Amino acid sequence: MTKNGEKDSDAILLKHFNRRDTRAFTCVYMRFFTELHTYALRLYRHTQTLPEDAVQDVFCYLWSNRDKTFEDLAKLKAFLYVMLRNRYIHHVEHLKVADRHKEAMEREARFDNDVADSELSVRLQEYVERLPDPGNRVIKFYLDGYEAKDIADKMNMSVQTIYNIKSQAINALRKLFNVDRSR
Repeated sequence: MTKNGEKDSDAILLKHFNRRDTRAFTCVYMRFFTELHTYALRLYRHTQTLPEDAVQDVFCYLWSNRDKTFEDLAKLKAFLYVMLRNRYIHHVEHLKVADRHKEAMEREARFDNDVADSELSVRLQEYVERLPDPGNRVIKFYLDGYEAKDIADKMNMSVQTIYNIKSQAINALRKLFNVDRSR
């Protein structure tokens, strides 16, 4: 085909494309897909977005905006590249916002957990103080990180006795927490 014949067929293709003729749109899609896909591969390589989805989104946008027409295929191609780049920039900005939101939510959750842990710790200490000896002392040792053997040595008791006292003290603490929760 001659240069003029090619220009004429491109002009006809573009004319039908601008009217959003399905066959012309498909031809333009097929003509530019590989180049756009290669470009999208480089843009989206560090994201979870599939390059073919990005290219398809650009064409879908173009299909739905029928008022957008082009003078020649070179301008259409340039528009597609710019749209693909702009969509990528928007995608990256969205990811940054989503990450900042996620971090803020995680910080808030950690803060809430820290507050709850602090309140629970204070309440536990108050309840441990209410326990009669030797349960009070055994639980304090456990809370300080001592093992049953070490506690038994410090209190001149058998390890089994320490386990028994611990079990009784924990039951008493559960009752105190349940009474407090029911208020």
